[in-house]
Amino acid sequence: MKLAIAIVTSLACVSLACVSSASADCDLSTDAGIAAAYKKATGKTMSKDNGCVHKSSTFSGLVWVGSFVNDFGCRPEGVLVGCALSPSGFAAKAMARAGWAKADLATRKKLALAWLKEIDDLSIVESKPDKFPKPFTAPTATAKGKATVIELWLVAPPGMQPIAYYSRARFTFAEDGTHGDSEAVENLEVPLQ
Repeated sequence: MKLAIAIVTSLACVSLACVSSASADCDLSTDAGIAAAYKKATGKTMSKDNGCVHKSSTFSGLVWVGSFVNDFGCRPEGVLVGCALSPSGFAAKAMARAGWAKADLATRKKLALAWLKEIDDLSIVESKPDKFPKPFTAPTATAKGKATVIELWLVAPPGMQPIAYYSRARFTFAEDGTHGDSEAVENLEVPLQ
């Protein structure tokens, strides 16, 4: 009976893309646990007032971490997965757990946008901003074979200048839910005054 339970548990972990037991040692449910996991993953101590930590609400067990930089905001360092920082293959496993493989196009769009916001920490523009000088298109998703192509407007972190920097970008999410670099479609600078 114990052997049968162990086999079923092992198979469930394979199908659900469980994190390794080494990664499971860290508790990412509390701020103290996140700080301990960060220390274990990087060897560095996380600042107690670091506002650059975001737990994903869509992808359980993933915590985006960055460091604060003046005139930029939060600069990404990686994603904590248990005790590891951005371990190899974590994106495909997280998307599999979220149901990417069986999702329809609308659900894939939601998962892709959540990934771009919560894991890549991008600022997605979902409605036309003030002073936007041209017609605006909200984020779109199209199927391209087994891939899903997301096209959207992003806004860069605000700096010291009264200018908003917008970029229309295209992301291709592969069959496993991962994506590579974005493709720039268009860039705009919009004065805010």
